[in-house]
Amino acid sequence: MKVAQCVQNLRKTRNHLLVVFGVGTSISVQAGRLISPNSPRLIKKPSAKNTTLPNMLDKLRTGIKSLSQRIISYLSRLSPRTGVIVLALCIPCYIISFAQMCLPISTAAKGVLWFIFFGMAKTTQYAGLTILGATSIKNIIIRHRQHRQRTIDENN
Repeated sequence: MKVAQCVQNLRKTRNHLLVVFGVGTSISVQAGRLISPNSPRLIKKPSAKNTTLPNMLDKLRTGIKSLSQRIISYLSRLSPRTGVIVLALCIPCYIISFAQMCLPISTAAKGVLWFIFFGMAKTTQYAGLTILGATSIKNIIIRHRQHRQRTIDENN
């Protein structure tokens, strides 16, 4: 159905939902029943209580919070050795993100490459720190100090 036809249908009955996919293409849905045969998906009419902006934003916030909590809990279950490896991967990404500025390519391409590699560097940095956690970082610092003290004692 064309957009004008769907608008006419929408004016005739109030329980239609008009979904526009682009210029000149759309479907009309009536109470969970697909009217246009061109689209394979069934789109249900949203209820009035769930369509308010604050409700939608609250659902989005809780979804993002639960997703971030699941990611953090998964990363914290990994071993400290994995955390050190992931943290070490951020160094080459930082080097590549700034070294590519010397390449003879366009400024737009340099910006895209910098965006990609700098983003990868920050992602691996924060993921590595999340995997390590506070206790693992303290243990690594203590081991480093003990190793340094042993080498100083051996040299004396």
